[in-house]
Amino acid sequence: MTAAEYDPVGDGIACFFRWYRRRHANVSALSVVQPEGQDRRPGIFLPEQHVLIGSALDAMATDWARVFRPELNTDGAPAGNRMSEFLRANANKTGIFDKVAAPMLADHLQAEGEDQAATVVRKVTGDRRNGIVRFAEEDPAYGWMTAHAEIVALDLNNRLRPRRPRRALDRFRYGEVIYADYRCHWSHNLRGSERLAASNHNEMMGCAEEMDHRVRYENVSIMNAQRTGWTPLRRPVFSLRWLLAIYQEAIDSFERQCVEQRRDPMPGRG
Repeated sequence: MTAAEYDPVGDGIACFFRWYRRRHANVSALSVVQPEGQDRRPGIFLPEQHVLIGSALDAMATDWARVFRPELNTDGAPAGNRMSEFLRANANKTGIFDKVAAPMLADHLQAEGEDQAATVVRKVTGDRRNGIVRFAEEDPAYGWMTAHAEIVALDLNNRLRPRRPRRALDRFRYGEVIYADYRCHWSHNLRGSERLAASNHNEMMGCAEEMDHRVRYENVSIMNAQRTGWTPLRRPVFSLRWLLAIYQEAIDSFERQCVEQRRDPMPGRG
């Protein structure tokens, strides 16, 4: 290749996404690697896989925002919102990142003492807590929630009201759930959030093949020390198969944008 033929933008794009595809291949390979020693239990590398997936999604979201949405990287901008916008733009084939995890929102409101608000959320989103399996497809779109009169009246994103969780409605968009309850918990604590079911829950229930490509809720009841009796909760199952799929989709989509708009994603270039 001559100097005249060298394409620095194309080279930057190729190098950048080759890096992420290698990272995706590495984390996928941990599913089949047998650890040393006698204790060879399935899924023993799940913590490492989750740390790597969560960290990579967060890094890509930061890189994508730097190239296409710099306002999402400004000081004080919520990192969860950046992740939400990144996944909505790049890993949203099923439409899940346009949605609010309404059962999680209702559970959180109730835990904060907002019983009336929780009741309204459950009513308008059809979360009847009758034990029937609920899928993410049944959750409402964020735009629908922000336009619904009863939800608007709750003023869920008002950060000034006493006891009201800050940005409560935005916080439970699926992209922000991936950031706060998935990425942050695994990266900072090396374990998953109690708001999420185990990623291999479907496997333990014997329904991995039919369920792992979708996000569904696990129905669980816990004894609440501050209240009497048992509290029903819904916890989404983000299977490893599903997480790897959105990771791959995000890589492919981000790359297409860079190619189509001739934008070099390599930090410090151009």
